Amino acid sequence: MSVEDLLDQVICERIEMLLNARPEGPVPKEAGFEHKMEGLLEQLGKEWKEEMETFWDDWIARCADENRYLYFAGVKDGFRIYRMMLENK
Repeated sequence: MSVEDLLDQVICERIEMLLNARPEGPVPKEAGFEHKMEGLLEQLGKEWKEEMETFWDDWIARCADENRYLYFAGVKDGFRIYRMMLENK
């Protein structure tokens, strides 16, 4: 396993930890949104429903990739800033 793969794995686990530990505040809104979306999907025909579910799955995967990339970039920035601070001591 490369260092890049290991770091990616650690970052994915950290993101999961952060999501699992987030405050309970926004959860009711999310549950309401999910319930509303399920209701809308039920009104569609089977073909449309399957197409929308595929779209949502793809969109969620894309958002996860983007969030992982941004978190990874933030970690790199943090290391870069820390190294600059050590060099300027």
